[in-house]
Amino acid sequence: MSFIRRKPLVSLLLFLVSLGVYLPSLRNGFVWDDVETIEQSYYIYNASSMGDMFIPPVKEPKDALYYRPLIYASMVLDKALWGVTPFGFHLSNVVLNAFSTVCAYLLSLLLFGVSGYERKYGAAFIAGLLFALYPMHVESVSWVSGRSDVLCALFFFLALIFHILSLRKTGFIPLTTAFFILSLSSKEVAVVFPVTALAFDLINGSGGRKANMLRYVIYASVLALFFYLKGRTYVNFPELSSVRIPDASPVSEILGAVNVALASYMYYFTKLVFPYTFNAFTAKAPGGPAYVISSVVTFGLLALGVFYSVKKRSGVCAFALLWIPVTLLPSVLLALTDIPSASVAERYLYIPSAGFSLLLAWIFVYAPQSGRGRGVLLAAAFILAASYLVFTIGRQRVWRDSVSLWGDTVGKSPKSAIPHINYGLALLGEGKDDEALKELLRNFDESVEINARGRAVTANNIGVVYINKKDVLNAERWFLKAYGYDPGYYKTSYHLGLVFYLKGKSGGSREDYVDALGYLNESLRIKPFYGKAYLLQAIVYGELGERDKARESAGRALECGLTDKLAAKARKIISAPE
Repeated sequence: MSFIRRKPLVSLLLFLVSLGVYLPSLRNGFVWDDVETIEQSYYIYNASSMGDMFIPPVKEPKDALYYRPLIYASMVLDKALWGVTPFGFHLSNVVLNAFSTVCAYLLSLLLFGVSGYERKYGAAFIAGLLFALYPMHVESVSWVSGRSDVLCALFFFLALIFHILSLRKTGFIPLTTAFFILSLSSKEVAVVFPVTALAFDLINGSGGRKANMLRYVIYASVLALFFYLKGRTYVNFPELSSVRIPDASPVSEILGAVNVALASYMYYFTKLVFPYTFNAFTAKAPGGPAYVISSVVTFGLLALGVFYSVKKRSGVCAFALLWIPVTLLPSVLLALTDIPSASVAERYLYIPSAGFSLLLAWIFVYAPQSGRGRGVLLAAAFILAASYLVFTIGRQRVWRDSVSLWGDTVGKSPKSAIPHINYGLALLGEGKDDEALKELLRNFDESVEINARGRAVTANNIGVVYINKKDVLNAERWFLKAYGYDPGYYKTSYHLGLVFYLKGKSGGSREDYVDALGYLNESLRIKPFYGKAYLLQAIVYGELGERDKARESAGRALECGLTDKLAAKARKIISAPE
């Protein structure tokens, strides 16, 4: 057992275990949001824009959703180190997750030590190992865009470590503050850090110290600064629109919100305890009286557990029990809004799982009274870890590419529109036009839940399939359908511009080119920095013989950003002789 007492060696072991578990992810490609934001739009990750990301310029209307400048900075660094290769971006995710695992272990060791537990080294090792292998982390680690959870957790753990250390030495307060800021800059869930720190202080009897006032004044100031910077361009407090019922009373709306919150909490509690069933897209948490009652009962048991643990002076157990609902709160509140396309997601369990791992470690090491019982529970701990390992490695195969991911997801969420859209696009990307068309048409089945924007996106993508098949007439028909469903979807206007450009190209009609410009202008009105629309606009102006306007639009396209292939076309237009 002497090895377990050597923090550097145990930290290195857990780091290597975490790296080894996620080696399969290094073979994965870009999927889901990665394709749009990294592979196709990697130009946005530019070091020259770093200042505006951390201190956003004031802009109206404030319609952007996420203020996460550190994620942007990490992507800029990845692009500089690796270029636009999936391997490099995935490697960064895997390494960051390994560091996060080490910090979870060190935090656990500190918590057990502060509470005066014997066998703290073994308990902290188990907590770190369970966190390293926890299956629900796959979405955050194997999906490049899931990095926000990993990076936020890394600095969240460090902030809490130095908060605890600052109770002995106030000189650690600046480090606590710095890591809190970095965590907030990675993901909004870090807003609960002061509550988590307060829970620790109260449980350990340090909440009433006057010196703590300085800490919480600083934390409050950091939150105020965060919301100020976020509010310069981004949405600060989204409306709780997903629970609105037409003509309902305020009481009914409140009860609806409580129902959604309790159902969401129960979804996460269930996933924490049984992390073996996966779905990349769950539109909403399962509801109904059974889920609500189960959630209320679970909260009652948590409250009893905290009360009993405090009474028995089991501070780590009480803190772990509080950690879970507190760190889940931002994700539960998010389920009440229309911001996410799916109101619940497995990746939101990344930080809460640290508290669950801590709780399990306490149970396995400290719950048994006899030596024999302790041995049985320790064996159970490593059996549990082995089961985590098997499912974590297996789940990474699903995230290998878009076809694999969305093929798995549509089977689990057949009534959700977005998986069908994404699976159709994945099949289209593989050159399977007919299969893509069949998949997209499923969104018009009565069993699929879909709104006007979803129909517009689906119809637009069907039009893209027909463009790919060089069937311009059917493409136009579907783009017009999409426009009828939702005129505010910018890609439909762009594609109608493309259709009329193709018609003008084949028939030589000036009117078609003029119509193309009209749709492109509408697309740019909706999305002002749409580089592809500016490039097509430049091409149309070229066909009309308006060279100066063509050069101007091509220049704007380059300013907005294009992939290398499209950027070469824009430069060719700019440099074309008179």
